[in-house]
This record gives sequence, structure tokens and C-alpha cells, in this order.
Amino acid sequence: MPSIPERIEDYSIILHLRDPRDVLVSSFFSNAFSHPVNPAIFNPGEAARQEWIEQGIDAFVIGQSPSVVDRYNYLIDNLLGRENVLFLKYEEMVLNYQEWLAKFLSVFIASEPDAATETPQKGLLTLLEKLLLFQREARSPVPTFSTLYQALFEACKADFQVEDEDIYRHKRQVLPGDHTRKLQPETIAALNKKFSEVLNKLGYESVANQNEL
Repeated sequence: MPSIPERIEDYSIILHLRDPRDVLVSSFFSNAFSHPVNPAIFNPGEAARQEWIEQGIDAFVIGQSPSVVDRYNYLIDNLLGRENVLFLKYEEMVLNYQEWLAKFLSVFIASEPDAATETPQKGLLTLLEKLLLFQREARSPVPTFSTLYQALFEACKADFQVEDEDIYRHKRQVLPGDHTRKLQPETIAALNKKFSEVLNKLGYESVANQNEL
């Protein structure tokens, strides 16, 4: 389960979630094809990966769904709806990065024009600089919401453009609703039933409209 610190009311938290049905689809391709083996983190062995491939994606997602249901319920029960928790969706990040980015930054820095960051938000600047997403001279002014927004927008705006799907690539594809394209109708129906409460609480449709994806 995800680790949630004690006294979570003392933290500003971003709860960033994806449609769990798409999470399961992505997990199949990552586990079976693209995820690098690491003995300390991910070390299933070739036999296990071959078994996942032979059984197919539908069997995989059904088999893995109970643990994903539990994980989502844990996050919903402990975080969703709290005043200090901002809930963001993967789908908005991909389809409307501008709006998603503004919401994301609002946790760390005031959005008013020319409002500089305050001391408690320095951790964000350190993180962005480590990721090489934002650089500033030591004596330069503390960045404003608009300068951070522009820097992150320019650095990441192309990250959600994947022209050709490649199952061996880490970023195989990014468009939401992949479960509607990869799974059999009966598998989707089973997942909709298993995740019905989760989907409802997070504002996801039980049956995605493929024409809108």
C-alpha cells in the first residue's frame, strides 16, 4: 500500500490518479514487455513474463484487479475530500496540460500575478532544479507563478505526444481510455463491476465513450 505519513493534516498533498482500468492495461505491457528487471524492485523472471504474455492481457488485468481495487480504496478512504488534498487526474494532465499544470502549481505558489514563492515552497524549486526543469542564477529573484508555469510548460508540453505505439517502450502510449481499445467487452464489464464504487467516487464513467477519447 502507498505510505501515508502520520499527521497528514500538516502536509499539502497532491493525489494524482489515473483511471484504474487503464492502470491495469499499462501494468500488463510494462510487466510483460518494457519494464527493466531490477532484483531489488522488479524481478519476475522470464518464465513469469512469458506466462503473462501467453495468458493474455484480459486474464492479467482480472487477476491483478483485486490489489488495485484495494489500493484505490485505501487512497480514497484516507485522502480524498480532505481540505489539504488536491485531487488531480492523469487524463487532465494529458488532454489539458495547461489547466492541470496551473492546478498543480497552486499547491506550491500563489497564482496571483507576480506573487513570489514563500520560504515553505523552496522544496519545489529544489526538486525542479534537480530535474533540470527550471534553472535560475543564485542571485536571481525568487520565481513567480507565471515564470514557473512557463518554464514547466515549455519543458514538458511535448511529453504527451506519442505518435506510434511500441510495447517495448516505457512510454508506450499516453491517451486515456486504453482499456476500451485493448480489452474484450466482457473484461471491461467485469472491471466496471469491480471498480464501480471507485469509478463513481473519482468521477470516471463506467463505460468510456470512445468517440471522445
